[in-house]
Amino acid sequence: PLLLEQIQLRAPLHKDGIRIETLTARMGGGSIEGGGEVKLTNWKPTDVNLNVAARNVGMNYPDQFRSQMNADLTMINVSQDFLLSGKVQIVRSTYREDINPTDRLVNSLLSQKTELSTSAATQGKIRLDIAVETLEDFQLRNNMGKIQAAANLQIKGRIEEPRLSGRLRIRERSEILFEGNEFEVQRGNIDFYGQRKIDPVFDVELFTIATDIDTQQDYEITIPLSGPLSDLDRRDPTSLPPLAPNQIYFLLLTGKADAQISEASGRFFDRQLGSFLAGGAFSNVQQKVAR
Repeated sequence: PLLLEQIQLRAPLHKDGIRIETLTARMGGGSIEGGGEVKLTNWKPTDVNLNVAARNVGMNYPDQFRSQMNADLTMINVSQDFLLSGKVQIVRSTYREDINPTDRLVNSLLSQKTELSTSAATQGKIRLDIAVETLEDFQLRNNMGKIQAAANLQIKGRIEEPRLSGRLRIRERSEILFEGNEFEVQRGNIDFYGQRKIDPVFDVELFTIATDIDTQQDYEITIPLSGPLSDLDRRDPTSLPPLAPNQIYFLLLTGKADAQISEASGRFFDRQLGSFLAGGAFSNVQQKVAR
């Protein structure tokens, strides 16, 4: 739960509205201050101008996702709607719990969205325009690997259907564990373009060394991932010593390079790896967001 403590509020009611003269509170070891005014006509808000500033607020949401953040947000009315805008700076964030392959972190965030859902009175009326950036890299240490990532994102759209744009950059030398292989990130850009359905666009290059269990030959393997997750570009993996692309996939899946799998199976491997790298089974995410 997100709990406010030591709340101090002074908000006198006038004939034409409410003026928040003082609002202070503590949350997660940090401070929150706010103010503003709501003008009322027949007890309905007609002019809203509210602001809140949070500093060094610690959160554990969703469960085990630990973060500390600053925020400067305002809410104003625009015609018949309300606009929540501003910026959120994630000072630091970590996630160390193992992730079930069928319920990745992104899906966990979406599954808990109902806790923050709007009331019937404001359904469809609140729009977002919020910039989110990491001041220190996000740290993930679990069964997915050891990942550091920076984010510079923009959240827009209605609060029930937010749209994400911007870039997530996975730092070089981050480690990804997938299908028994340890991949090192040599380039890791994942871009979002504000679509209704989340479909991240990759510019990623991964490197690993795989050993043929029969011959004990080591192969240096590079896997490029580029394009949208829903339709990745057909860029083949390469290896030293050289192997055919399907032999590379077979080696990664079975530890043997003396047989081949179909091209379609190789493409499926790429897509699953991309989905894993992005932090969730995005086909499921798309369905949930589209509802």
